[in-house]
Amino acid sequence: MSVNIQQKQLQDKFNHRYTVKKLRGRVCALEKSRGSWKGKYQNSQQLLKALERENKQLRQQLSSVGPPAEHSLPIAGHKYNVLMVSICIHLYVVGGCSFRGVVSCLQYLNSALGWHLTSLPSKSAVETWVKKLGYFSFNQGEGRFTDKEYALIVDECMTIGDERMLMVLGVEAENTTAEVLTTADADVLHIEVQKSWKADQIKRVLKEVAQTQGKAPKYVISDSNNNLVAGIKAAELCRVKDVGHQLALLAERCYKKDDRYIAFMKSLGACTHKNIMKPVAYLLPPRQRDHSRFLNLTPTIDWVLAIQKKYSTLTREEQECFAFLQEHNEIVKELETLVVITCKINKHLKNSGLSTESIDVCLSYCETVTPYEKLNKFIETVKTYLKEEVSKLEEQACWHCSSDVIESLFGIFKYRKSPNKLYGVTSYVLYLALVTRKLAGKVVLDIDIKSAQEQVFLSKIKEWEVNYLKENQVLRRMKALSN
Repeated sequence: MSVNIQQKQLQDKFNHRYTVKKLRGRVCALEKSRGSWKGKYQNSQQLLKALERENKQLRQQLSSVGPPAEHSLPIAGHKYNVLMVSICIHLYVVGGCSFRGVVSCLQYLNSALGWHLTSLPSKSAVETWVKKLGYFSFNQGEGRFTDKEYALIVDECMTIGDERMLMVLGVEAENTTAEVLTTADADVLHIEVQKSWKADQIKRVLKEVAQTQGKAPKYVISDSNNNLVAGIKAAELCRVKDVGHQLALLAERCYKKDDRYIAFMKSLGACTHKNIMKPVAYLLPPRQRDHSRFLNLTPTIDWVLAIQKKYSTLTREEQECFAFLQEHNEIVKELETLVVITCKINKHLKNSGLSTESIDVCLSYCETVTPYEKLNKFIETVKTYLKEEVSKLEEQACWHCSSDVIESLFGIFKYRKSPNKLYGVTSYVLYLALVTRKLAGKVVLDIDIKSAQEQVFLSKIKEWEVNYLKENQVLRRMKALSN
C-alpha cells in the first residue's frame, strides 16, 4: 500500500515539474512574441505619422493650386463665376439633369463636399445660362465652313402642336473617317418654325444658309419629303438621298399593298390586342410605328425568328398564342432576306460613305437571286437607286449619305421638351446647338462659357424668337382666358 502511495507522489511530482517547465516555455514564447509585436506597433506608429505628414502636405498643395485660373474668373454682370456656371451647364447638357435636377445636385454637392456656399443658382438662372450658351453656339456656326467644302442635312420635324420645325445641319462634305456621323461632327446652322413648309420657303432657308457660309454647299442630304425635294431642286443644289429612308421607301412600294404582308401585320396587331392583359404579354411582338413602318421592320422580323426558334420550349398557352405565325412563313422568310440585304447596305454606306468603292460592295450584296418575285423586284430597284447615287459623285469623292444625326437631335428635343404640346417650340430649342458641341468621346463642351454669358443678352434671344419661332400657344391661351 505504501509503495503505491510513493509511486503516486512521485508521479504527481513529475507531472508538476513538467507542467511548470511547459508553462515557463510558454511564458518565454509570449515574452518574445510581445517584444516582436511591440516592435511592429512602434514601426506602424512611425509609418502612420509619416503618412499623416504627407497627407497634410498634399492638402496644402491642393488648396494652393485650386481650380484652373479661367474657372475662377468672374462673369461681368453675373453673381456666379465661370466654374459654377460651367458645372450647371454640364450637369444639364452632359449629365442629363433637368433644370430643377441641376439645383438638387448642387445642394447635395454643397453639403457632401463641404463647399459651404451660402447661395446656389436657381432653376431659372440655369435655364437662362443654357439659352445664352445655346444662342452663342448657334451663331458661331456662321462662316464656319468658309475655308472648306461642306454639306447640309435638312429635315422637317413632325408636328408639335400646330408648328413644324425645319432644321439645317452643316457637316464636312468628305467622309474622311470611315465612321458613321455623330452629333459631334455636325453644326446647327438654322432653326425655324412655320405652320407648314413649302418648296419656296425651303429654298429661301437654303439660300440664307449658303450666304452665311460664303458659298453653296457641295450637296444636301434629305429624306423623300416632297417639299424638301422640291425646295432643294428649286435652290439648284445636288440632293443625296438618305439611305435609310430610301431603302424603306423602296420596300414600302413593293410590299405595302401585298396581301400577304397586310395579313401578317393584321395578325400581329390582333395578337397584341387580344393578349395584352394575359400572362403571355411579356412575349408579345414589338410595337409597330404608325408612320414609316418599314423603317421599323427589323425588330419585328427578329422577334418572329426568336419565337420560332424557341417555340418548342414555350408553354402550351404560349404556343397556342403564337401558332398563327406558321401561316405566314413565306412572307416572313421573304422579309427576313429583305432585312438582311438592307441592313448590310445601311451599315456599309453609313460607315464607309457614298463612293464608287462602297457602291460596288453594296451592289455585290444585291447579287442574291431569290425565289420570291417581289423581293427580286425590290433588289432591282435598290440597284437602280445605288447607280443613280454614284452618278452624282465627283471623281474620288466620298460623301455622307445618312441623316440619322438630325433624327437624333429631333429625338433629344422631343424627349426633353415640356410634355404640354401647347408650348410648341420655344427658345429652349437652342439647347440643341450645345449637343453638337460635345467633344467626341468626352464629357466636355467645346465652347467659351464666359464670353457667351457676357456677350449674349436676353433681348437678343427674344428678338430671335420673334423672327424664327411662332407665338407660344400657352401665352395665347392665358391672354384669351384672362379677365
